[in-house]
Amino acid sequence: MPQYYIKDHHPAIISEEEFQAVQQEIKRRYNMRKDPDGKYRMNYSGKASFSNKLFCGHCGRPVVRRRLTSQTNGEKYLFSAWQCRVPVGRDPDFKGCNGRYVWEIDLEDCFTELLREMRNNRDEVIADAEQAIADKRLSEKEIQGSVVTL
Repeated sequence: MPQYYIKDHHPAIISEEEFQAVQQEIKRRYNMRKDPDGKYRMNYSGKASFSNKLFCGHCGRPVVRRRLTSQTNGEKYLFSAWQCRVPVGRDPDFKGCNGRYVWEIDLEDCFTELLREMRNNRDEVIADAEQAIADKRLSEKEIQGSVVTL
């Protein structure tokens, strides 16, 4: 049977703005699979708070979350830790990093302390952020040069 496409024939389930926002998020997650230099891929994960936000201090590769088992007094227990993907074996093309893991609970505690410090020094944090924005802001000449007319 012949098929025809008729634009705006029936009411949309979602608005055009929502559709475009979803398309942008899909593109962002796809681009996350590569770093700017194209050396390694990352995967989007909404399960862990620190996913795709931490990088190894030794080699610069992404840090991944691991579930590890340990033993104390003959009793086994599980814990979560974050470690560079190279020693974990998830980056076989790269060698030479021996980054150790960091317990997730320690990472969460440090992050919570950082948030507490930011709250207590709110004015200083805002001033630093405004200065960083001003340092990166485009000049009028750069803005005029970036305008493309069709």
